[in-house]
Formats: sequence, structure tokens, C-alpha cells
Amino acid sequence: MARPAQRPGRSSQLPTVRRRVAGVVDGQRATEADEARAEVVLRVNLEAPARLARAALRLAAGPDPWRVKVVNMCSVMGLLGGGALASYCASKAGLLRATEAMALDVESAGLWPRASLLAVCPFAVEGSLFGGIFGSPVPPGGGTPPPRAGRAAPGERPAPTPAGARCAERPGWMSSLAAVTPRDNVLRSALYPFLRPDGVAAASLAAVESGARLAVLPASLGVLITVARILPSGFMAVLAGFMGGWQGMSTWGGGRAMAGPAEDTAPQGGDVVPADGSAGARRRKRGVVAE
Repeated sequence: MARPAQRPGRSSQLPTVRRRVAGVVDGQRATEADEARAEVVLRVNLEAPARLARAALRLAAGPDPWRVKVVNMCSVMGLLGGGALASYCASKAGLLRATEAMALDVESAGLWPRASLLAVCPFAVEGSLFGGIFGSPVPPGGGTPPPRAGRAAPGERPAPTPAGARCAERPGWMSSLAAVTPRDNVLRSALYPFLRPDGVAAASLAAVESGARLAVLPASLGVLITVARILPSGFMAVLAGFMGGWQGMSTWGGGRAMAGPAEDTAPQGGDVVPADGSAGARRRKRGVVAE
């Protein structure tokens, strides 16, 4: 963000503008989810950046308007579901739609292009948050998510279902396909490898400069998802499974919290920090992993 040139008689002390990107994931399947942990994911990934974006846009609409470019880091998981990621997918889909809605408000208020919004939806990015998915190595410092009731620890078989609780119906073809689908495949690895953080940053900057409202990384995945949406729903489910949606999180390493001073752990989004450098620390609850 940028503020107009100082007028005579005004203080030259300007607030420091900092950009932070953060997120949390709980890795819970819907059949065993802890609602408190799911709520943390929604608050950090959706509520926090949405509030920061609205605060920034108010500066653009004020009597002394700022030039504001809001970049919300959404995710391909906001376009395509993934197993054990219900809360994460919901938060990223919500942030994507909120960004689109706020962009419409900005345009209808006559603030564009002084103020604009961009939603960036990258595929999995190298780092600690999703370390271990698809059977990838867990980065140094990564941990193992603590086993919870009803969930087997990595490498262990789930506890058998009591005979009286079993359903009399046989699994449908979708469940049978999910049971034999590997957590990853060579084709997925070749077409859509993990993205590098610096590559995502460069692509985001290029999208801001071009005036785009949405950037899916890689772009070819965005095209594939768009085509899948117009086909029968079963095709979308198979695509998600092919991308690791069924078993990809089965080897998730639990991630790790990124250590650092409080000002380096602000919630996702662009935040305005006073010139003295003070900032609130990001909260981290047990069982919810922060990047």
C-alpha cells in the first residue's frame, strides 16, 4: 500500500506497512473432527485476512485516500476439495469468494484501479505446513500430529469397526476406487510438482502488475479444474483423488510452527503496523499447525 505525498504542515511520520502470509491446517477428517480445532482454522485463514483486507480498503475510500493492492493467499484447495482438509478447504474457498465480492464493491464504488484485490490460488508449496503429504520428506523441525481417538497413528492400521456398527451395504465404486488409489502417482508428480515460495511470490507480483483478479498456480491446473466442473460430479471426485485428495494426507508430518519474533507471526494478509514495530503475536492452539 502507498499513501499520497505529504501535504505542507503534515507530519512526515508514516506508518510502516508490512506484508505477512500465514495459515493453519488441522488435518482432520470430517468423520472425526474436533470442532474447536476446525474453528481455529476458519478464524486464522478466513476471518483474519478478510478483516485486514476490509481495513485496508477503508483507507482507500477515506478523505485522504491510499493506493491499496490487497493480495489474499488462497489455495487450489479453495477450488478443489481434499481429504482431511475440510476446514482448510472451507477457509480458502471462503477467502476466495470474499476477495471476489470485495473486488466488486471496490469497482462499484469507483475506487478501481486505486484499490484492487487479487486472489492467489497456488498448488502445494514447499515448506513445513504440508510436509510429508504424498509421502514427501518431512522438513527439519516437522513433527508428527498426535494420534486422536478413532484415528490411527501414521504407519498403523485403523482399529477395526465393531461388527455391530458395520453397515450391511457393500461400499460403492467410489469408495472401492479410493481404497486402492495410492497416496500419489508419477503423473501427478510430473505435471504438478511442489511449487517454490519464490516462484509463487514472483507470479503474485506479476499478477498484481497485470491487474488480474485471480491467479491459479500453475495456470494449467486452473484450466483442468474449470473443465472438470462442467462434467458429471463423479469426474470431479476422481480428479481430486488423482491429485492426492483421497490418500495424500495420510502421511502428513504434522507441520511445525515457524519460530520468530512476534512481528513475524501475524495472521495471513497485509497488515498496517505502527511505526514502533509493535504487532500482535499469532496464536497457536495444540493440534493446529501453523506455517
